[in-house]
Amino acid sequence: MCRGSYPPSWADTVTLYNQHRTDIDGRARTVWLRTVLQGCFYGSKKRQQLSGMTLVSADTHLVRIRASARYKPPAEWRRLTSDQAADYFTLGKGDVVVKGEVEDSIPDNRSASDILNKYPDSFEVAEVKDNSGPGRFSAHYYGGD
Repeated sequence: MCRGSYPPSWADTVTLYNQHRTDIDGRARTVWLRTVLQGCFYGSKKRQQLSGMTLVSADTHLVRIRASARYKPPAEWRRLTSDQAADYFTLGKGDVVVKGEVEDSIPDNRSASDILNKYPDSFEVAEVKDNSGPGRFSAHYYGGD
């Protein structure tokens, strides 16, 4: 599945937390599945914007994950059972990315706020693009906040 070559800057390891929602006996359940991915690009930068008369600083983050046979598009991945989904990963809104390999887990039916507070190089995915289509060089999946 890996097409093209990747720039030398794609040397980061990231830990991806996918949230998998299921309905068990009429009750919603969220399970967080952790995947460690190597050969990624992780970027962050400070940006400033004017809010009224106040200058506000904020960090922005992005990740580029190499195309992989283990990837499933979000809609397809959501249809899998939690056991099946554990064999794959996706990149969807609400998922969490941490720079580096971390062992933390997120308890079922909990938010990822503890992870986001613990690791400064982490973010909740708000924007996703699948850049792995035909003719793509350095095919990858993009996520940003």
